[in-house]
Amino acid sequence: MRRSPPRSRRYAYRRTCPIRHPAGWSSSAPARLRRRWRALSRSIGRARCPALSSPATATPCRVSGSRSSRRRTRCPDAAGVAAAARICRLAEGLTADDLVLCLISGGGSALLARPLPGLSLDDKQAIGRALLKSGAGIVEMNCVRRHLSAVKGGRLAALAHPARVLTLLISDVPGDDPADIASGPTVADATTCADALAIARRYGIALPEAARRILESGDGESVKPGDARLAATATRLVATPQMALEAAASVARQAGLAAHVLGDAIEGEARDVGKVMAGIALQVARHGQPFAPMRAAFRRRDDGDGARRRARRPQRRVPAVARHRPRRPPRHPRHRL
Repeated sequence: MRRSPPRSRRYAYRRTCPIRHPAGWSSSAPARLRRRWRALSRSIGRARCPALSSPATATPCRVSGSRSSRRRTRCPDAAGVAAAARICRLAEGLTADDLVLCLISGGGSALLARPLPGLSLDDKQAIGRALLKSGAGIVEMNCVRRHLSAVKGGRLAALAHPARVLTLLISDVPGDDPADIASGPTVADATTCADALAIARRYGIALPEAARRILESGDGESVKPGDARLAATATRLVATPQMALEAAASVARQAGLAAHVLGDAIEGEARDVGKVMAGIALQVARHGQPFAPMRAAFRRRDDGDGARRRARRPQRRVPAVARHRPRRPPRHPRHRL
């Protein structure tokens, strides 16, 4: 049974560090926000209304007073711009006694969109579609996104300064760099506008004139490591691809299967990665490399004493007349009176 903290400590913490406006933008934000909100309500009392942005296929958030924006696209749209503006308004005007809780996972780059001044939503959408079609990796894509956004690349945490910012992350990128998860709105960014321009040239991405001007002039520089506005921020990785792989392998081994983890750094086009996986499977089946083929013995539940007990159990006899008697249709409820 979970015990609540002492009343004196609970109310002292509430006076010194009120939680204002928890925010989340990810594919799992509604469910995660609901769980975190309940835990916060038990431990430190009533907090302010949360805001989140999530895909349309996610489970709706049923937190009282929450403002939710549900999306249907992988590219930025008007709903994402409105959600970003709402979250930025909540982050403004905070003090050092406030705590901002951010719940972020994969997909947040498209769910939270706020173009830099001089850049339109159409420009952002064109750049997003070009990045998706270019074949660039997720790290390279997010580098370009960070330098064309008014909220990514540590800008949200800088906006909430001097409040404390705690970010809980679910990683979906190789390497688990917090700056690459949802383009890092609450963490410092070590890349530059020159890096973003080099990526666009490498993949032949035709940038709109406004975006090219922002990158060439350096106006899109993100918040860099050592910035004083990020001194009160903290980041926690609550789930990573490697954690998921190890957990799945553990469950498989408990079931008697030989599980081998190939790593969490595999990325690329699904059709290309699928061919690589199929080639590994054929090599294992034909030559036993890089590990022996998996062999599993499955035992039917009917074997042993259970089958003998069921055999001795008397079977219910159904008369032939009852077996072939047609079923009567249900009568109307008023005929039962």
